Amino acid sequence: TIVRSSDYGVTWNTMSSGTTKNIRSLSFPDDMNGFAAGDSGLVLKTTNGGLKWTNVSVSVPYMINSVCFVNTTTGWFACNGGKILKTTNAGLTVDTLTTGTTKNLRGISFNSLTRGTAVGDDGIVLMTKNGGTTWSSMTSPSGKDLRGVHRVGNTLAYIVGDSIIIRENDDALTKINPADSNHVWYSVDPSPYISGVAVGSTGTMISVNTVVCDNCERKGNHDLLFIPPSED
Repeated sequence: TIVRSSDYGVTWNTMSSGTTKNIRSLSFPDDMNGFAAGDSGLVLKTTNGGLKWTNVSVSVPYMINSVCFVNTTTGWFACNGGKILKTTNAGLTVDTLTTGTTKNLRGISFNSLTRGTAVGDDGIVLMTKNGGTTWSSMTSPSGKDLRGVHRVGNTLAYIVGDSIIIRENDDALTKINPADSNHVWYSVDPSPYISGVAVGSTGTMISVNTVVCDNCERKGNHDLLFIPPSED
């Protein structure tokens, strides 16, 4: 199932995806071009803002848990078994990257063509500074499963998982204690503004409001997770 809103989330309409496979992740590098991925190597693509989806013929034998595209051609897929795939032609072909782990990877995020983070089971956190050619393991503050990550910039990312929220700042990981820590957090949506939200199990959302930042280019000063202000 894919649902789409054109009124800031007030109403949602179900789109035809052309598949009955589970869809586990979406990534839009711009307003019109987007990718979806899921079970059995499923990759879907839209070029009209999600109104129509087509199947991209990718021969991938893995479950894809997360997808991230930084432009209309270059993207990465995080899969079970420690697999990370990269495409430079909008998913038509993929290369399997060496990660050094066999743990299931459940989230991946790049803020540029070079800087990326992947997270997964048992607290695994991988980072790359060369587009995924090489990955290094970071020391996690928890061994709990991690399920979502979103990079804000080269020095800042947020990670969520089983009863845990983590901030990466200058290659260091710090655990942030949410007000309600008894939930599984699945996804985060940060950007360099002043308030934020994470979504989790049993319909739970957590948010933090902060003062307006004097310099929003300095993104390390505002916990917890960031979303842009309304365009209204």
